[in-house]
Amino acid sequence: MYDVKNEILYLRRIAKNELKSFFSFQLTNALRLRNTDSTAAVSFWCRSKRFLKPSSSTLHALVNTSGQVIKDPEKMCEVAADFYEDFFKKSNIIRPHPYTDFPPIDFDNKDETIPEVTLDELLHVMQAKRKKKSLDAHGISNFMFNFLDQRHWSLLLQLYNLSFRNSILPTAWKDTRIILLAKKDAICSPSLTSPISLLDSFQKVGEKLFLTRFRDLITRRGLLPDNQSGFRDGFRLQTRLLLFLEDIYSLMANSAPVSTIFVDFRTAFDRLWFSGCIGKLRKLGIPPSYLNWIEAWLLNRRCYIEIKGKKSRWFAIEKGGPQGSVLTPTLFITFNCDMGLSLPGCVSHFFADDLAAIVAGQLGVRFMNQCIDLEKRIKIFLDQLEYYSCLTDQPINAVKTEAIFSARAVGLPKFDIHFNNGDDGKIKWVQEYKYLGYFISRKLGWGKLLNRTKIKVRQRISLINSFKIFGTSSPRLRKVLFSSFVLPIFTWIYPIFPLLSANQQHDLSHFYYTSLRRVLRCLCWKETFFSFALDEKSLEDRCSSYWNKYLCALADSSDGELLFEKANINTFRQSWLKKDFPIKCLRRSKRFIPHQSIIEKVLCWLTSVPSRSSVPWYEIDEIQLLEDFPESFVFM
Repeated sequence: MYDVKNEILYLRRIAKNELKSFFSFQLTNALRLRNTDSTAAVSFWCRSKRFLKPSSSTLHALVNTSGQVIKDPEKMCEVAADFYEDFFKKSNIIRPHPYTDFPPIDFDNKDETIPEVTLDELLHVMQAKRKKKSLDAHGISNFMFNFLDQRHWSLLLQLYNLSFRNSILPTAWKDTRIILLAKKDAICSPSLTSPISLLDSFQKVGEKLFLTRFRDLITRRGLLPDNQSGFRDGFRLQTRLLLFLEDIYSLMANSAPVSTIFVDFRTAFDRLWFSGCIGKLRKLGIPPSYLNWIEAWLLNRRCYIEIKGKKSRWFAIEKGGPQGSVLTPTLFITFNCDMGLSLPGCVSHFFADDLAAIVAGQLGVRFMNQCIDLEKRIKIFLDQLEYYSCLTDQPINAVKTEAIFSARAVGLPKFDIHFNNGDDGKIKWVQEYKYLGYFISRKLGWGKLLNRTKIKVRQRISLINSFKIFGTSSPRLRKVLFSSFVLPIFTWIYPIFPLLSANQQHDLSHFYYTSLRRVLRCLCWKETFFSFALDEKSLEDRCSSYWNKYLCALADSSDGELLFEKANINTFRQSWLKKDFPIKCLRRSKRFIPHQSIIEKVLCWLTSVPSRSSVPWYEIDEIQLLEDFPESFVFM
């Protein structure tokens, strides 16, 4: 059985290589024919150039501190090394510090060890790992694992278990190769570049093995809060968005002015403080065996920068989690797991290193007094946030931190908000903000998001219609391109589709059919006949299918319990507004309006979607009638 499996994998690699060669040959011929015909070339580039975005990821030159442009690769490496060596230097932390100098705490799991790795687990991790050809600091790539005999993995198995047991790591495994990409301009200063770290190939396997054990530990101890999503199983991006919207909807239903502050942390993962992270994890009850391995993994790291084949000197990395490591994000969110507790005056939502804080004014008073109270609460929140930022050595980017003011009343706030560093820390009020890929507006409307979606769809449809191989393109190819490049844009709307108005849902569904008919060159067909002839479901049917599966997944997950809990709280609120039961010290107001939770809106929308398929069904007699008398057949 083992030999048969290896033979299948060998034949699969041969087939992939043959397909790759064939596609490369076809593309070469297509480009050659396209470039030899000047008329076709002009027509092609005139149609395509408006959809091509300029890319400046390639770095052509660096600007040093004196403003001189450096184009020599060796000098560019040294200029970049000077900048990043200073960037990764250890911060000057005032001691004693509560993370590093607290009295020892005796936990019940202090003798817990890291579970050993089995050979089957190691082979499973290797087979699931993507085999990239990018080289690490020692010229080794993951691609070579395809050719490593499985008998050699027993030696590596012993090495990984020895590393977990004794908290030691080979020094060479902590060496990193860094390449730089330009963020905007190809000629820029080192601060405007993005460092891409290429980690050791063997160490990346060890990090994956340790990550499964570390996640199991923090799950058993319940360290990560429910308001933290990202890099966690069972906590989805879409659910975090819906929870965020639910909080704002409910606060606005109480006629409270709401301010949402979107906080941007400056180079979050690159600022991870080693000693503070180890000390805080010890304070959270992480066993010494795990702490010692994490400390050995973080300390004594070094790297060099490579530009155009030239290498800089080696320099030390004294802060920041290894970029590209699967362990760094989980370690970061564990280090900041108490941020929500440090910000008690707001409703906080975390996704990885993104923080959205919702602050509302006092209920039951005049709107002017509510705004005054809101300003005070925001000031308290910003003071608490700055204190936590200093405590964790995680600076805030005040320039990219923005706020949205939402209220049922018309108008913008009459006050400014800012951090304690004066005008440089002023937070800008904006009309909308892109949060988790969705544009959030002041009134929580979706018109601008839908307009942007339609523009993006039209651009991609134009590209699909202008795409030709050897002068033509088949409907099947265009349908594949539509499913690959256009349909994902519509799927991004699925989570919020039940929240749209009836007109928006109808217009978006009509736009979906129109886009598909334009790609398949069937604009002359009515939507009903198009759906019947090509067996194409409507956008409502696709969204309904998505939500039926999504609700089943939510029923068995932690983030789903949070959404259902919000729905239960809203049910109690509705009963309280109807005076079914009183609550002491809580006064009803005439300005309170009924509020329907997101789960209730979704369920109501699902009941409005017909259970039968949107693809119409015609009897054979009707089809025969269409064939005999096509001019008299009326499509609804």
